[in-house]
Amino acid sequence: SRMICVACIDNGMSSNQNGPGGETNMGNCVRFFDDSSFEEIDRVDLNPYEMILSMITTRMKIDKDASSSEDMNDKPSGDMDSRDGYRPYLVLGTGFGYPGENEPSRGRIIVFQCTTDSSNNIFSRRVKQVAEVQVRGGVFSLCPFYNGTILASMNSKTRMCKLIGTPENNGVLDLKIVGAGHHGHIMSLHVKSLAQDYEDSPETKKREQLAIIGDMVRSISVVKYYTEFHLHKVW
Repeated sequence: SRMICVACIDNGMSSNQNGPGGETNMGNCVRFFDDSSFEEIDRVDLNPYEMILSMITTRMKIDKDASSSEDMNDKPSGDMDSRDGYRPYLVLGTGFGYPGENEPSRGRIIVFQCTTDSSNNIFSRRVKQVAEVQVRGGVFSLCPFYNGTILASMNSKTRMCKLIGTPENNGVLDLKIVGAGHHGHIMSLHVKSLAQDYEDSPETKKREQLAIIGDMVRSISVVKYYTEFHLHKVW
């Protein structure tokens, strides 16, 4: 069975998270429920002042070498998905809303994976954090991109991220920001691409890898990805 993921705001009373002057911090958390019984399976609490700004479920590939894209075509082992080595993940984008800041000055991109044991019990499932990367600015939007990567918009920037590592390393991976990305917006609040799960065929590699970025001030832009890890504005 599947799980339902819900981003929540905690009133801070149970966790005793108080800010300066004794002010209660409204912390964020992610709760996971069984999709049939709605029993709560797991819960992940974020840091004080950390807000959930974006969340997607997608399938990503693990690159064994950050400097080479050829390894992304290697067949995986273990509990990898049967089609081209994709694994399902939940990806969370956050920003820290500190008092006195007009916009988030830092945030995180966090990757979670659902784990289970051999028993057929819904309570045997747990959610495990497998990777994260700290970024400058809040991660306002996330979207799947080509070849098992993701795009993330962070304040005025749009960057591409991919997973680095080996599945045998206790499931602990590195989430790397690769390439120069795209800079030139005021506040990028939305990013979207036409990439679909398992799009790793030769036809996909010949297709223009485009994404649309929605900016709070500069309307909509279309950017194109180049193999040198650059996102370039085309319209």
